[in-house]
Amino acid sequence: MTRRLSILELRSVRGTGGGPEKTILLGAERRDRARFDITICYLRHADDEVFAVDERARQMDVDYVEQRERGALDPSIWRSLVALLRARAIDIVHAHDYKT
Repeated sequence: MTRRLSILELRSVRGTGGGPEKTILLGAERRDRARFDITICYLRHADDEVFAVDERARQMDVDYVEQRERGALDPSIWRSLVALLRARAIDIVHAHDYKT
């Protein structure tokens, strides 16, 4: 039996997001579960009150986590991201935009 590939979908967005959020969430929900473990991680600004990706993720059967950041270049998130990569034994990080 082949080992499942562990993928981290990493994205940063403010507000409600857009088309990529639908693609990321649906792709994770509809994956071949025998072959892929997918964790979705959003970098969320601490002051963003209209962020809605977390609610959408809760309504779906996906593994969702988020990291709260204080700005676009917040070095404090690195330690928790590295811990997440190690804890989930991530093989591939799929960063979706220049911010991530």
